[in-house]
Amino acid sequence: MVETFDIGPLATQIGVIQYSSRVRQEFSMNSFQSRDALSNAIDDIRYLRGGTLTGRAIRYVSRYGFARSDGARPGVAKVLIVVTDGISYDNVAQPAYQARRKGIFVYAIGVSGYDLAQLEQIASNNRTLAVVDNFNLLDSLRNSLLTGVCDATPPVFVCVTLNIQFSIRLRNPTSSEFSSITNGLKAELSQLFTSIVGFQGISIAGYQPAAGNQVKASIAVFVAEFAASNATQIFIAAVSTGSLGSISVNASSAIVVNQETNSTVVSLVVQDSCSADLLNPESATYIALVARVESAVRAYHEHCEKCACHVTSIVLAFGHLLTCRLNILGNIG
Repeated sequence: MVETFDIGPLATQIGVIQYSSRVRQEFSMNSFQSRDALSNAIDDIRYLRGGTLTGRAIRYVSRYGFARSDGARPGVAKVLIVVTDGISYDNVAQPAYQARRKGIFVYAIGVSGYDLAQLEQIASNNRTLAVVDNFNLLDSLRNSLLTGVCDATPPVFVCVTLNIQFSIRLRNPTSSEFSSITNGLKAELSQLFTSIVGFQGISIAGYQPAAGNQVKASIAVFVAEFAASNATQIFIAAVSTGSLGSISVNASSAIVVNQETNSTVVSLVVQDSCSADLLNPESATYIALVARVESAVRAYHEHCEKCACHVTSIVLAFGHLLTCRLNILGNIG
């Protein structure tokens, strides 16, 4: 598939990370400036034996694979293709959710011994999920992958307030509440955008408490650049009616945010003591702290009702305190 791309710092850049029960970065996106050099590097990759920890690999790629130092560029789509031939022994839903919150378009490809439920949790939407019976059949996916990757653009982020009560369980992508609301929202929005030429899919970037403890949904809309304006106008018009299909929404709550031009990354020290649970993104303690920090940031800054604020990581700072890294989509002044 590599031979079909123009490789270079101003063209397509490809990085490879191999994983089993551990993660090994073979090379970053900006390691090679020519197609031949990239192809030779791929041919030299040695098979990594071990178990299958797909969640760990996705978390690694999301955190390090798309860094600007590795070749990521503003205004250029970030596409992750996960190829797995086994069942992951760790949680894949949370890492994939975090990747989508960062605007990464995720493909999930299962080979032979895959777990379909896990692939569905990994993929951005049903258009980015594919399965084959063996590795020899991967070539059959070439055309669809090429079309999807070449057409990929940075997402347009939109927000809307749902007329339902917020629950902390909406922070957990494996919960029934998260799945129910997400599936309904994706179905209604896909139906809304289905007639738009250039529409590629949507993924849910997160849920937050809004005024009155309602649910503020942040959604990544993947659409061709020429159709982005049309998609946002259709979204705003639909929200203004007070419903997205069968879902009741606040009619004045539509927000459109361009991630690449209105993104602010901030870090703050939290006066909480560190515990093992706070270093585990799947723990209830971690989820509760994230919700508290995001709510406090929005309450402190009067403009944050027009933003989407997400904690992207919590790490140990000096002493036993914690540093929260936040990504705020929107103009915070």
